Order: sequence, then structure tokens, then C-alpha cells
Amino acid sequence: IGNVVLIEFAQILKKYTNEYNRFYRIGGDEFVGLFFEDEEIIKQIAENIIKETRLIKVNELNMLITVSIGVIQATHRDDVIRKADDLLYRVKANGKNSYLYDIEK
Repeated sequence: IGNVVLIEFAQILKKYTNEYNRFYRIGGDEFVGLFFEDEEIIKQIAENIIKETRLIKVNELNMLITVSIGVIQATHRDDVIRKADDLLYRVKANGKNSYLYDIEK
């Protein structure tokens, strides 16, 4: 079942991939995205990914698939993944199926 969910989720991510925006699987069920878009566009993409993930159906099972997203706007690459991961875990602690957006300070 996990493989089916990953394949379906990867199809969702592909919709938002282009020559400037990419997703990379970093292990298990974790992905990192590198985007060069305005803040509002990135927030809309995050919301769309959450909505589309809710629609994933696996073998007629009535499973709720959730996604948690941490987004960090950064100008330096230092610790970007760690900072986004920290946001991701804050989303998970607050009930999952959402995103947090923050600006690197």
C-alpha cells in the first residue's frame, strides 16, 4: 500500500515540476522541493498538494492520506532542509495535513 501511495503522491508533485521548480525524494516518504516562485504561488501550490493528496484512494480502502509541508524562504542554502524539516514537524505536532511558511531570518 505504501508504494501505491508514493506513486500517486509523486504524480501530484510532477504537476508542479518545471524547468525552475523541482521535487526530490530524500528518503522514505520525505520529499524536498526547490522553487523559484513568488510567496503566494508557493503557498497555493502547498494548498493544492494538500487538497490533491486527500483524494488519493488505495484499493478501495477508506484510508485518509495526509501530507505535512514545511516551507522556508531562504537566500542562503545553509541549513535550509533542516529549517524546512523543523517547520514540517511543527505541522505534524499540530495535527498534520497542513503547511507552515516561514522566512529565513
